[in-house]
Amino acid sequence: MAGMRRALLAAGVTALLIPACAGGTGRPMSRYYDPSGLFAIDLPAEDVVSPVPSETGDAAGQPVLLGGVQAAPQPPESGTTFGVTATQQDQTLYFVFVYDAPQFSSTSDLVAFVSTIGGVDLRVERPATVGGRAGRLVVTDHDNESGPFSVASGFLLEGNVAYWIAALFPQGDWDREEEDFTRILESFRTQVPAGINAFPVQVA
Repeated sequence: MAGMRRALLAAGVTALLIPACAGGTGRPMSRYYDPSGLFAIDLPAEDVVSPVPSETGDAAGQPVLLGGVQAAPQPPESGTTFGVTATQQDQTLYFVFVYDAPQFSSTSDLVAFVSTIGGVDLRVERPATVGGRAGRLVVTDHDNESGPFSVASGFLLEGNVAYWIAALFPQGDWDREEEDFTRILESFRTQVPAGINAFPVQVA
């Protein structure tokens, strides 16, 4: 999962560089269907959505990334209207990672593996419903060279397939982000028909 860890940390840096912060609840959602049929999920309708390509394992015995998706806010608009400079308000990024992971026998194994990412401070860990199934919710604070950010994670394990649904946002915003993230976890479904793509993919 080294590639995935690098992607998450890079995304955290990206989130910190977006000019203004106004995370909150009640974002309009649209349905996203993974082109390979791995999952379906509701994501913010105004976000730019990019598929996450599959990867081979980083080393023998490591989970293999089967695919996923990233949803990021639209790039900040530039310009001034009536003396007010337009800025991008939403800093939250969403990810879904799907792994072939026969080495995990429970969601606790998956949580323990992900917790090896450096600079982690655990804030919340409790059972959660992910797509109508028993999963796990974990919220962690992180620090890197650009500053602090938080990651909310929903974990689900079905057989040999592990699902990690993540949201990255500025530290201290979990109370505002929790409602939308819960909606997203509840919308998640596995094994949808391949080729369905009701949510236009916009490649950044």
